[in-house]
Amino acid sequence: MRTTACTWRATGLLVSLVLLFVTADDDMSLFFGIPPAAYPITSATTPTLQYAHNVSDPSANYLAFHFQNFSLGENDYISIRSFVDKSLAPIRLDGRSFRGDFLAPPLASRYATIELFTAAASSSSTPRGFAVVGYESHIAGGDGNESICGTDESVEAACFNDINPIHRFMYLRSGAVARLVIRRNRTAFGCTGWLVGTNGHLLTNNHCIQDATDAANTRIEFLAQAPGCPDPNDSSLANTCNRQLACPGEVWTGAPKFVTTSVILDYTLVLLDPSVVTRYGALKLRTATGDVGEPLYVVTHPLAWGKRMEDKKGGAQVVVEQVLDLELQYSLDTRKMSSGSPILSAKDHSVVALHHSGLDNCPNFGVRSDLIVRDLVQTGFLPDNATVDAFDD
Repeated sequence: MRTTACTWRATGLLVSLVLLFVTADDDMSLFFGIPPAAYPITSATTPTLQYAHNVSDPSANYLAFHFQNFSLGENDYISIRSFVDKSLAPIRLDGRSFRGDFLAPPLASRYATIELFTAAASSSSTPRGFAVVGYESHIAGGDGNESICGTDESVEAACFNDINPIHRFMYLRSGAVARLVIRRNRTAFGCTGWLVGTNGHLLTNNHCIQDATDAANTRIEFLAQAPGCPDPNDSSLANTCNRQLACPGEVWTGAPKFVTTSVILDYTLVLLDPSVVTRYGALKLRTATGDVGEPLYVVTHPLAWGKRMEDKKGGAQVVVEQVLDLELQYSLDTRKMSSGSPILSAKDHSVVALHHSGLDNCPNFGVRSDLIVRDLVQTGFLPDNATVDAFDD
């Protein structure tokens, strides 16, 4: 059941309208807004609340609203905020930056208030108004099987930022890992990707980004993670980031450029720009395969949650279990949407595999880094400073 409630200001009075919708789980259609004839004009010098509409969907993972005919005054803006979780930063859509038809940034809440604030502006003949015609609320897992190995023992990435110097180094490397949302055929898919080399390239799976169209329709979000390690005894904080698109980070606003892909090795390379490396760091691919028994860790965005990390199962270090023709085998916990995550060696912190699949209840598998390097060299697409030689005991 989805409930919407609308409040707007007319001739100095607040008028409320409550609508109740009972819909199928996959029906995300709705319609509300302000047509040009009803757009509120004010002489106030500071933005004043003129209209509010609540949307509640208890089944949603997040709310990302579809706007049409968006045309606000130059000093006006829409605010989208949670009316339940006051700690979430509101999303602001101002009249100077947003126009026409678009999907608003997602709000990691099931309960949203869409508010219009208006202020005095210079005269304009452009019709003003907006309509909300639907919303997205779920991200699909995409192709491929991935699994947790018994109990999920991954933790919020911030929990590696502790007094252990090795954990601290692992945590610092995790800044290069991003949460990906790919829009394809009106469906949103979640994956993980990471920066490699010094030119601003990002690596993920082919089954995540298949071509230039996918690349152009990919949302890349860095530092989407909890600000600190949650107290496991505090139920109000323990699962802060355990929801799709929870713990918002920094969305890269450029246009990803498709570079190359391999179906056989299940990788895709796209190009952002060098500034992302300066801001978030980058990882390197090992030119030789990992060895059986080599200690591993993973940095990932499972289920499009906030960033998580893991290096142990049942108190024991996770290691390479087998070296296969194309893959490394391991028992790291990788839920759906972990596809594209880097599998790193705890010896030299290089990437030894690109996670891409698994069996029910484990083990899981990543494409060997040495094979990806070889293919990138042969095709001439290896980014600058993207590799490191084999670790020498």
